[in-house]
This record gives sequence, C-alpha cells and structure tokens, in this order.
Amino acid sequence: MLHLNSATAYYWCNGAADMRKGFHALCGIVQQHMQGNILQGGVYIFVNCKRWAN
Repeated sequence: MLHLNSATAYYWCNGAADMRKGFHALCGIVQQHMQGNILQGGVYIFVNCKRWAN
C-alpha cells in the first residue's frame, strides 16, 4: 500500500508507459524524459495506455 505524505516528492509521468518494460527502462524514462534523479528518494508514477485512455 502506498502511503502519501508531504515529506515525499511524487512525480507523474505524463503519458502512457509500456508497463512491460523493466526497472532499468523505466529509470531511463525518468532520467531522459523527466530530467529526474531516481536516487533522490522521490516516487515516480507511471500508467499504462489502457488507464491513460480513460
């Protein structure tokens, strides 16, 4: 279960992500497209194209 709190930064990946990708590919999306650093302790939220269309 994900517990939301104000001490953690949450980042929404705008657009559909291929959820079949592994950890390293999703980290690449964070670094290249979102200019984020996965080692800073933030939470990155991805959705698949089925959820993105709704």
